[in-house]
Amino acid sequence: MKTPFKQQALRRYPVEMLETALRARGHLSGDDVRAALEQALDTPLPSILQHHIERLVDTSKRRGRPAREPSVRAREEFAMEELDARYQLLLAEYRADGPSPDRRPPSERAYEQLAREMKEDFGNIDWRALQNKHSAWRTGRLHAAEEVVDSEDFDAEIDQQFPAHNNRG
Repeated sequence: MKTPFKQQALRRYPVEMLETALRARGHLSGDDVRAALEQALDTPLPSILQHHIERLVDTSKRRGRPAREPSVRAREEFAMEELDARYQLLLAEYRADGPSPDRRPPSERAYEQLAREMKEDFGNIDWRALQNKHSAWRTGRLHAAEEVVDSEDFDAEIDQQFPAHNNRG
C-alpha cells in the first residue's frame, strides 16, 4: 500500500512557513507566499495568480539604487556649502601663489586638497569626482533627479526635466 506524497511530507502551517522565511532571509519571496497559500487551500493556485503573487511580493529583485534618506541628503548639502566656501578661498590662494612647479591648474590643486581634508564628508573620492559633484550642486542637479513630479501636462513635464529645452531660440 502506497502512501500519497501529500501525506508523506511534513505538514507545516502556512503562517509558520512565512515566519520562517522572514527570519531566514529578511524578506518574503513570491515562491514562499505561493507555497503557503497553496498549502493552506490544499490546491494549486491558477498560473495567472501565481505570477501576480510572485511579482507583487518579490521586492528583492527590484533594480536601481535605493532611495537616499533625507538625513543623508541634508548632511551632503551642509558639506557642499562648506566645500564651496573653502574652495573659493583655496582657489584665490593658489592663484595668488602663481603657477605650481608641476604646472597643475589652481582649481585641480584646490580640489585635491579638499578631497583629502573632507574625506569624512565625501568618502574616498578623487579630485575630479569632487569637482563634478560640486558643479552638479552649484547648478542644482545634485538632488534634482529625486524631485521629479509626475504631471498630466506633457509639455510642463518636459520643461521641468529639460530646462535647456526652453532656452533654445
